[in-house]
Amino acid sequence: MKKNNRFAVRACSIVTAGGMLLGSGAALAANSDITGHWAEATLQAFINKGYLAGYGDGIYKPDNTITRAEFSAIANEVKQYTEGSANIARYTDVSEKDWFYADLSAALKAGYMKGTTATTMEPNKNLTRAEGFTMVANMLGLECNGTRADLKGFADAADVPEWAVSYVGALVREGLIAGYQAADGSVTIQTGNSMTRAEAIVMLNKCLMGDPDELVYVSMNIPYADFYAAEINNTDAVDAVSSATNAKSIKNGEGELNEGTYNDYNADTWVAGESRVNIKGVTYPVAVCRGDLAKLPQAQSAQSDYYYTMLDSAPAVYKTLTVDGDKLTFGKAECEAQKLEAGVSISTNSAWGDYQLEIDTDAFDNAKVYGVVLSAEKDGVTTAYGMRHQENIWRKTEIAWSSGIKTTEPHGNTLNSEHYVGLMGSTIQSVTYYTDAGVYTIDCNAYVAKKFVSTLAVENAPADSGRTAVSMEDFPEDYDKQYVVTNAKGETVEGFACDGQSVSWTGTPTVGQYTLTVSDQSGVYAPVSTSFVLTSDAVVAAYDAQNIQLIRAEDAAEDDFSNYLANIASVTVGETSYNASGKRSVKIINDDGTINLEAKSGETAIFEAGKTYSVEVTATGYTKNLSFTLSVPGGEQTLTGTATTEPDEFHDFDAYDITIDVVVENDVVKSIALNTGCKIDDENLTYFNKAMNGRGSKAGIAAQLTGKSVSELSSVECDAVSTATCSSNAIVKAVQNAVKGE
Repeated sequence: MKKNNRFAVRACSIVTAGGMLLGSGAALAANSDITGHWAEATLQAFINKGYLAGYGDGIYKPDNTITRAEFSAIANEVKQYTEGSANIARYTDVSEKDWFYADLSAALKAGYMKGTTATTMEPNKNLTRAEGFTMVANMLGLECNGTRADLKGFADAADVPEWAVSYVGALVREGLIAGYQAADGSVTIQTGNSMTRAEAIVMLNKCLMGDPDELVYVSMNIPYADFYAAEINNTDAVDAVSSATNAKSIKNGEGELNEGTYNDYNADTWVAGESRVNIKGVTYPVAVCRGDLAKLPQAQSAQSDYYYTMLDSAPAVYKTLTVDGDKLTFGKAECEAQKLEAGVSISTNSAWGDYQLEIDTDAFDNAKVYGVVLSAEKDGVTTAYGMRHQENIWRKTEIAWSSGIKTTEPHGNTLNSEHYVGLMGSTIQSVTYYTDAGVYTIDCNAYVAKKFVSTLAVENAPADSGRTAVSMEDFPEDYDKQYVVTNAKGETVEGFACDGQSVSWTGTPTVGQYTLTVSDQSGVYAPVSTSFVLTSDAVVAAYDAQNIQLIRAEDAAEDDFSNYLANIASVTVGETSYNASGKRSVKIINDDGTINLEAKSGETAIFEAGKTYSVEVTATGYTKNLSFTLSVPGGEQTLTGTATTEPDEFHDFDAYDITIDVVVENDVVKSIALNTGCKIDDENLTYFNKAMNGRGSKAGIAAQLTGKSVSELSSVECDAVSTATCSSNAIVKAVQNAVKGE
């Protein structure tokens, strides 16, 4: 009881010179600076046990240095050293008033710490790694008779001070120090460096370790090659996935695309267009002997290979890790594979590779998928292939891969095909999923048809030409060709034929895109397809400005107009072109031809009320684009229209052109006026003014049309002003043309 009271007092009151509170059971804050740290698991364990509290607000500064006094305070709590030493009095830099007085006295009594000289302890001096190793070796009670021969695995072994060799060598011999591994494979021990708080905690944790043969469970970063090594018999290693785009590669959180993986993304050093993200492997449950765990290389971050966090209990599925020197071996997943019934189909046409496997099941919708193995038979030999996230497992039940024909995917990333070349020409017999709930095997019989590099092209041609040329090269001699032509909907179209030299057809087929597919009737080889377009220079659509929609052109058939709408490929508004289908497409023209004035590109509205836009519509197969001016209702806008007066021989009146500006606000005519650029000779101007402004009690056209809605103008009837009938009619026509965009 007395010891517990002492601990409670220290936990509440002792603050180091650096401001760190020692000893507390504080919970980890959500924004703690140990989250994701390479030593997070050990640091959290020390916090939970009350050995470490930090600076408040979840701040622990794990990468800061630690002083000799701070180390002794934590070490004494870990080992419960409480008895002091009378020898503390000889050290002139330690006073009874100092917060660390009792701790240094206990450290002297326990025998793991000595003075730096006969009269100094240097309590506020940063602890070196050599000093820290020596103290831990003393606390462990090791037979400290190590030699420099024990340090031969370290590139900087010569830098270990002579006084520390026996202690450091003993720790190395016991597998308690692994050192730092550089990118070139060299390992250093860096005994002259100051020990960080995290390093000190990790070393002190070794003093708490029990039976080295005790099995413990961790969640560990395992490179793909190591993860699949025991699961497959393929000699080609499974490499990391390299991507030039970080948006998807780093999505490894719960429920995200690459959940269960780890990567090397660094926001501080990422340079768009230059840097790459490597999805290195999976973070998977591992069983390992406590003694082997201590031998692992010191991971530098949560993104490092073999970084781990402790698990509280045995997981449902795990791999067993054994450590032999610097060799780490992961066994097969410790879980009996369960059989799962699901449909499996394979496609030889995928944007993400040469092949794509579709698994018809929802069993993995809420599962964390760590890996997938395809077992395939060819020539009596069964080979297993490990699949990686994003490049292969790009959806949980959609598995794609390249066997060397397709070399890049839609984002421009190079596809890694070396491991998967052997799948071509084999029969996939099973698909095995490795998930957080267990291992599941789906039996199937999916033949991977052989692919090859070839040329297949069909020239575009007018729909009424009846024939177009075909180019076919480098098909295997035993490829038993069969030809099929399909439309944009994937439907086989009648009346088409192909002889390998040309595609011919009867009649005039619908304008648009078609696909020629050449299949191998024996089924050995994969089909090859190419697209072509049958064209027309006919104009089948027009713009109705009054109703803001596309309508059938005057001489066009209704079917042709419907086909035109279905084939709209892009719409250019002003200077910006928007695709009508596919990724990031924008639906500007609806299926019935109406203009979608609410259309957005992302979160940005394309149209604004009261503004006027130039619009150009491109439709697949139609060689003439449709261009028009679109005026968006709402707000105030000025529309301009022209018309020509009809001559009047009775009054000796000659025809003249007029241009009218119509101001519309919220779809209602606000005013009508002669365009300032329109010049009318004096004689005709007299007639125009009578028609526009009225005569006597007779209202002019401007007064008659002002206040009417735009929709009324197409059929409006006005009373012509006497002696200005032709001008009156022309003004009405110009106003109607203005709202039509003519």
